[in-house]
Amino acid sequence: MSSAPTLHSRLRVLVAKTFRASQLYSSMRTGRGESSGNLGEIANDVRAGVWYKVHAELQSGLNDALELGSAAQTANKVLQLKQHFEKMAIDAQHIIERGSERLVQSVHRQEFSTTFKASLELIKCKAKMQASRVIADELDSILNSTKISAQLESVFEPETPSGSDSASNVIPLRRRVSR
Repeated sequence: MSSAPTLHSRLRVLVAKTFRASQLYSSMRTGRGESSGNLGEIANDVRAGVWYKVHAELQSGLNDALELGSAAQTANKVLQLKQHFEKMAIDAQHIIERGSERLVQSVHRQEFSTTFKASLELIKCKAKMQASRVIADELDSILNSTKISAQLESVFEPETPSGSDSASNVIPLRRRVSR
């Protein structure tokens, strides 16, 4: 008797998952890394902070999409969000590529404080790229599961991320549970 989930119901589920992910990322941020000098903790705090911000942006965008009146407007907003996160991932990938070259150059010049600062920026960019890719993929799967997405795809041609997929330690929003 259950009908197929609607776009609205799928977005509500995604908002709940995003909220739980934001809570997790918030709890991961200890703040002890800077005071203890442990570089691993500093890197984890930086990553968790970026993941938290990206998921907060997604949550805000999804809430805006859910407030729209029609399913077509909602789907259009979700498509715009997907394209936004794809662009964020692509931009972060380009920054990582350029930053990696600068990082190697600063190591060769033995400018270790510059290397440390550049490393932190690259950690931020990689975390942003990973989170943005996961979110764009999740939004894509939601759009592909609705009938409206085919109509929107013909109107709006989304950019596709380039570059190879790197291993991601971002917790995916979609989890498959076997029963």
